Amino acid sequence: MFIIAELLSIDLLDTIGDWLQFISLLVVSLIAPIIIVNLMNLYNYSSKISSIVLAIVLWRVVYDYDYIFGIVAGSVIGLIWACSKLYNKLDEESEKSLRLTLFSYFLNGLVMLLKILLFIV
Repeated sequence: MFIIAELLSIDLLDTIGDWLQFISLLVVSLIAPIIIVNLMNLYNYSSKISSIVLAIVLWRVVYDYDYIFGIVAGSVIGLIWACSKLYNKLDEESEKSLRLTLFSYFLNGLVMLLKILLFIV
């Protein structure tokens, strides 16, 4: 990761504060989609729309590389976790919720990767 940072001449995870930002966004990006999807399902609102709104908010608000890479890392870990849970036998409601959470992880990670590509170009 440091080689990429050197090539792009960015300060990525070079201080304790940067590591705290990275870790905190990693944890938040793991927990937030689960909470949002379950709350939307509880009140019978569209979870896909809320995931898209979250991705748009992340696109507009997040500009620091430490935040971006924290969200990408959290999304990748979330994708792996959700995919591994889908192989278990779940009831229909749990499976639907997990698939929507998987969609949210994928969308958030994709938006942050696009943001990285646009910063590079």
